[in-house]
Amino acid sequence: MASTARRSGLGSSKIQLNSRAGGDVGRFAGLRADCHDVGHAALYASLKRFREMHGPASGQEFAAYVAFYPSCNIGYLRDDDISAKPVRIFHGSADDYVPVAPCREYVARLQANGKNINLTEYPGAYHVFDGKAFATPLKLAQAQTIRNCKLQEAVHGEILNAATNKPFTYQDSCVELGPTIAYNPEASAKARAAVKELMTANGAKPN
Repeated sequence: MASTARRSGLGSSKIQLNSRAGGDVGRFAGLRADCHDVGHAALYASLKRFREMHGPASGQEFAAYVAFYPSCNIGYLRDDDISAKPVRIFHGSADDYVPVAPCREYVARLQANGKNINLTEYPGAYHVFDGKAFATPLKLAQAQTIRNCKLQEAVHGEILNAATNKPFTYQDSCVELGPTIAYNPEASAKARAAVKELMTANGAKPN
């Protein structure tokens, strides 16, 4: 983060952690991938606890946190203690890879405590709704999904299956197969416009 800030001539307060949408790369750092794990990382990078553990000693942080279709079904310790910077989630209502319901619950809980977090949901949109390569929906018959798992971080950092209170593994009965990924041009356009608006508000020049 610091090296990016030096190259761009900006402090890290002008850098936005973004799991998908592009922009002025010289001014905004972004993570770009077709994977919910990246969205997950962008979302939970906003946790103060993780910044204290892994962030720069200066205390600098990103100007905003933007997550596309993250998984929200892992309960992290102190996951309600997040940055004061904007946290924005973009998700599809039809996502059967990482369903949106846990994100609704997480966002509602944090909003009730006055946190600057918002979820935008697109009706009928599947996972990777902004991936033009998937104009024809693709069912991933052998892909594993934890959509029906509820996980919880234990005191020493281990991730437990809340149903069994044992360490989670991909052999657990809650793990399923066969999610779908599909491009949704309307959802993609709206999400990209929303991210560009946020970037502009934070001083970037999005493409």
